[in-house]
Amino acid sequence: MFGSTLQGLSRHQERIDKEAAAAQMVQQHKQQLTEDLERWLNPVNYDHDLHRYVEMRTPKTTGLWLIQNDRVKTWLNPDPLDGRSRLLWLTGIPGSGKTSVWIRNRNKGNNFV
Repeated sequence: MFGSTLQGLSRHQERIDKEAAAAQMVQQHKQQLTEDLERWLNPVNYDHDLHRYVEMRTPKTTGLWLIQNDRVKTWLNPDPLDGRSRLLWLTGIPGSGKTSVWIRNRNKGNNFV
């Protein structure tokens, strides 16, 4: 009498367990898709890689001639009351070292940004 009821309950328990496992798999799949989509949509930060590449490929003295020039030093570190902005526009053919000069000198304690 109770045997068939217990078997029925056991079958229902198995179905519930299977549905719960399937729901968990679907949730994990959705989470993975969301993470993949966010990674794909977020811009890649090449700054760190570029900085590391330049550090490896260029001598440490690259571009020092620029920031050691007295006129350039004065221009890069103006009087704060001056109020004028400064822009240094580096031009040259591809591969001439414009990026290397900028990266090597941007963290030298001046306004070389």
